[in-house]
Amino acid sequence: MTTPLLDMLNVTKTYPGPEGGPPVEVLRGVTWQLNDGESAAIVGPSGSGKSTLLNLAGALDIPTSGAVRLGGVNLAEADDTKLARVRRELVGFVFQQHLLMPHLTVLENVLLPLLADQRGAAPEEYARELLDRVGLSSRLHHRPAQLSGGEQQRVALARALVRRPRLVLADEPTGSLDRATALVTTQVLLDLYQALGFALVVVTHSLELASRMARRWTLAEGRLEPLA
Repeated sequence: MTTPLLDMLNVTKTYPGPEGGPPVEVLRGVTWQLNDGESAAIVGPSGSGKSTLLNLAGALDIPTSGAVRLGGVNLAEADDTKLARVRRELVGFVFQQHLLMPHLTVLENVLLPLLADQRGAAPEEYARELLDRVGLSSRLHHRPAQLSGGEQQRVALARALVRRPRLVLADEPTGSLDRATALVTTQVLLDLYQALGFALVVVTHSLELASRMARRWTLAEGRLEPLA
């Protein structure tokens, strides 16, 4: 039997209430699995816990109760060093805001994750290949301010992939883009997914983007359910 890449079992996440009020339960008994190479979309209203779920899936946080296993590692039992290694070796993140370093060039931004990578998993040639795949081979030495919003997001996609992750977590990757640019960015993301074979989880308000994923889920009132 294949071990899931990501395995959540009865996960809850609770935060302290404001001004000493009662705790806020953001996730309630979430059980969910994702295998290598699968794609999934999570949709739901603002404040439903979608970003919290991604943070748990990407080893940025640990659950209040229940278990999250990523690559076979129980995240609640891992120390900070091991959590950092799991993130570094397994996960690529794409956010709605591109979070590019304004003083670095496009190529330097994509190479930035390698500064903390002791494995030497991806040489500069691979970063250049990724930028070519996203249509930015002519922008290697531009800075973010010289790019459009869609181009900046494509740089962010390349940066997320430069360490060859098994899992890519995309939090509203087209949320700040106009529809035409969002369609182009979506197609670039799907082309990369098909070509490179990573598992992909997209959190989105866009049912159009969600429809392109193989599996679709809705998160509401802290509960994750399959989307019809």
